[in-house]
Amino acid sequence: IDDFGFWYAQVRANFGNFFGYGSAFLQANYTGNDAGKTYNLVNVAEGLANPDNTLTKQQLIEQETFIDKSKRYNIEFQNNFDIIETNIFTWGVQYTNTQPNSEGTFLSDGPTGNPIKLNDVGVYLQYENEMVRNFGFFGSARYDYNDVFGGRVSPKIGLAFKPKNHNIRLAYNEAFGSPPIQPAFAQTFIT
Repeated sequence: IDDFGFWYAQVRANFGNFFGYGSAFLQANYTGNDAGKTYNLVNVAEGLANPDNTLTKQQLIEQETFIDKSKRYNIEFQNNFDIIETNIFTWGVQYTNTQPNSEGTFLSDGPTGNPIKLNDVGVYLQYENEMVRNFGFFGSARYDYNDVFGGRVSPKIGLAFKPKNHNIRLAYNEAFGSPPIQPAFAQTFIT
């Protein structure tokens, strides 16, 4: 790793009274990186050890340098409110835009490939109810959509028991995460 850079910025706003409907927050993030002059050390070492190699060390390094100038933007809004104190609703929406950029050094986004841009959208709703003192029910559903890999619903349901200073939960849930970028778009795997 040589001259690698990483940048992260976040803006967040909290609203204690969101138009009379409970509390809310809004946050936005930016993440970016630049691999600098990073190269695949294993391949360079193997090239130098190969008796048939005709390249200099510098030529091997240039051949094995990979570019990663990726960016990711996230925005999320969440609101929670109650109806008759024991009925609590939480809902929200998330958006992520991922823009990997390897200039074709290890992903399929090179001069002859198309730029890779992934958009993820998630929406969710959760309901909680304290049915009797210290005992409650909760259920939620979340829908995630990725413009390359499609969409999926993820449910969650459970019971909560809150004796004194403890919280005991019994739950069933499913979750979805978009596949990683490298296996989906790699033309070379970095080891």
